[in-house]
Amino acid sequence: MKILFVCAGNVGRSQMAEAFFNRKTKKHHATSAGARCGDNDGKKLGNIGFKVIDCMKEEYINLKGKPIKQVKPEMVEDADKVIIIMEHRIEDIPDFLKNSEKVDYWPIPDPKDTSYEFYS
Repeated sequence: MKILFVCAGNVGRSQMAEAFFNRKTKKHHATSAGARCGDNDGKKLGNIGFKVIDCMKEEYINLKGKPIKQVKPEMVEDADKVIIIMEHRIEDIPDFLKNSEKVDYWPIPDPKDTSYEFYS
């Protein structure tokens, strides 16, 4: 089974979900992307938040340098299940995601601008 985790910017929640999922299972595979991180036609979009990187280090998972990706229709087509990890902000979700039968919503708050303790 292929899982696609999607959050707003692919800098925290979806990256963490992908990493934990892939560590827990070898039978299935996860990827992640952001609903509103911009165009990624070969350009680096930004960096994963340092709090996320530090928190994941404690779990022996290295996310440093991992690319940020904008969700694309072909990513949804390729996935068996799409998990949208966003609380509120449904307007940020592209129509091709809103209309997909593969989507489940997990209303997890955005940890942006929170303390390190929020992540751990």
